[in-house]
Amino acid sequence: LRHAEESVNRVLSRVEVLNPRVRHVPHPAEEHPGADHQLLGLVQRDPRQRGEIERQIGLAKELIQREDVRSGDAAIIISNSGRNAVPVEMALEMTALEVKVIAITNLEQSLASSATHSSGKRLCELAAVTIDNCVPQGDALVSLPGLAPKLGPSSTVAGAAIINAIVIEAVSELLQRGELVPVLPSANVEGVSENTLRDLLAPYKSRIKHLDV
Repeated sequence: LRHAEESVNRVLSRVEVLNPRVRHVPHPAEEHPGADHQLLGLVQRDPRQRGEIERQIGLAKELIQREDVRSGDAAIIISNSGRNAVPVEMALEMTALEVKVIAITNLEQSLASSATHSSGKRLCELAAVTIDNCVPQGDALVSLPGLAPKLGPSSTVAGAAIINAIVIEAVSELLQRGELVPVLPSANVEGVSENTLRDLLAPYKSRIKHLDV
């Protein structure tokens, strides 16, 4: 246990505390091989600027126009409050493009907050499907002695679990229909080569512009 505690302390000593609710965890977009580097610039900014960016009118449309979005696609939009300009306009723009919108949000927090967008709508009111992540107000879960604010963002864990559950259920449904489902394996599994990954990813190159295959 002592060695485990020392290891944790060494890790935490390298982590910047951005705000009381969370020690910095890489944004999912930072981990994605096809990530838009301009978008990553927004993700990696000062956390105060991130809040301003989420309220920026017109940004959602600009981001969508960079991508090959097509009618019949599905889009997962994640926002705890679901009331700011970017997630709301993202839902509006996607719906206009006949894209099915799936929202992952905190319904309790969202419905208790006033809408800030000019449409008067929140994300949960615009999505075709709304999934409640059921996290508490403020997101954080863990109380530590000597510290008033809580730590540990529960929406990070809940969001990852929900998205993976959607993927698994979608694959299960496709298999029941008799459709072939390509699965991207870990590059660290014995027998998985660079060519294996390239062959699986190649059909999507035309749609994911940063995909280098």
